[in-house]
Amino acid sequence: MEQNLLYQMGMNQILMNQIRTNQIGNNPIGINNQPNEINQIGMDNTTLNIKNIVQPYENKIKELQEIIRQKDFEITVLKQKLNNNSSKNNFMNENPIIMNQKLNPMLMLDNKGRKLLITIKTKNIEFHNECFEGDRVSKLYEKNNITSGWLIYNYKVLDINSTLKENGFEDFSIIFLKNDSMNIIFRDNRGKNISLSLSKDCPLELAFIYYLIKSNYILYLFSILSGKNELAFLYNAKKMNFTDIRPIEIIFKGSANPVITVSFSNF
Repeated sequence: MEQNLLYQMGMNQILMNQIRTNQIGNNPIGINNQPNEINQIGMDNTTLNIKNIVQPYENKIKELQEIIRQKDFEITVLKQKLNNNSSKNNFMNENPIIMNQKLNPMLMLDNKGRKLLITIKTKNIEFHNECFEGDRVSKLYEKNNITSGWLIYNYKVLDINSTLKENGFEDFSIIFLKNDSMNIIFRDNRGKNISLSLSKDCPLELAFIYYLIKSNYILYLFSILSGKNELAFLYNAKKMNFTDIRPIEIIFKGSANPVITVSFSNF
């Protein structure tokens, strides 16, 4: 019995020593945990490095998100303003009386019509101008510093107080700046006098047509071309040929202000 007791006590002592040894640090579990702690330290360094790399991009993304948010807000405000203006316009369109009361009449004068590209040609130079239909001819003189000569379009000397639209200008129209012109006076036997300022190279036939237009006698053009004698043009008591295409400076050579008599046969 004593031997068994001693044996057990010896064995227990060995077990106790093993437990103490394991508690000191020889526990395999503790040893296996050490590489995990080392790996965790390495992962922390890697994570830190990656975070340092990614951080500027994250900041930039946040900055862009803030810009987008601000732009979205501005767009929303603009849409709201457009909706408000649209509502006002619809209300005014449905209420013409209110529209007439609210609108400033001077604003209606700001509409100058279409934009036109106009070229002014001289013998040596070309001037290119951006104008509006509602601009007066005088503006062309001012913009191009023209102090002498006449601006002529389709053989007609332009009235400085007329608008480009009144003269029939289209986009890319060409105007000629010339140093001389001729003034022709038409006197009919009904008591009407019409004066035309034309380029000296204007064909006589075209001068007659311009006269018919300006005097509101354009309907006589058809009878003239058909050979009827309802209207006749006389210069120095001689009948003129309506279809004469010679320049007026040749026909009226030596006359500063030639006078043409217009005779109506049914007068």
